Amino acid sequence: MTTEDTGYSIGFEELPDSDLNNVTRNNLAELFIEAATKKPLHLGLTRYLLRRAKQLKTSVLREPVLTNIAALTPAMREVIQYLIAAVKPNTVKETGKALLNFTSSAAAGSLPFVRMWILEFFIHRPESVKYLDACRIAAESKDSLGARPMALLARSYEQVQWVRAQKEKWANHAPWDRRAIIWASSILPKDERGHWCRLVKDTASDPLDRAVAMLAAQG
Repeated sequence: MTTEDTGYSIGFEELPDSDLNNVTRNNLAELFIEAATKKPLHLGLTRYLLRRAKQLKTSVLREPVLTNIAALTPAMREVIQYLIAAVKPNTVKETGKALLNFTSSAAAGSLPFVRMWILEFFIHRPESVKYLDACRIAAESKDSLGARPMALLARSYEQVQWVRAQKEKWANHAPWDRRAIIWASSILPKDERGHWCRLVKDTASDPLDRAVAMLAAQG
């Protein structure tokens, strides 16, 4: 803080914690906007700033992230991890809508890598969008992403009927999809869950499938 700002010479260590936090967040936002709007994208700095904002759990980057989301495609993992951690309840629906619109309105929004991470946001923050909207994105991406996102969405949104429909055909899926379906069974009623998970443990040849079944059985 300069003498011109206050009339006095003040060091950062002399500022109250609340003021120091505000300065930190303001500087973080300024640096992020500069990095995110630079062409080409300053990827290393952008990722660092998103990770730092996630640690602070500050929502100060939410608007610049959503405004520049197309340019931030290479950093989509860090973008989504930040949004999951930092978006507040009063803006979660607005954030979910923006991400949902991005998947259909921008060329980058159709990329499997991008959709995988956007679906991760819906999985962790199911209050952000309706189940059918999230499920539509997962279904459109099934050829590239498999059944895993659909299974994890079913678990997050407590779609018991979807899980029940997989009980007879779970073994026909690829390994990551199988384990997601087994994990999704944790939302089944206790008796039904226990019976099916025992069946999986008794019949699965893959030890990882059996391990996930043991965990899912606990609910």
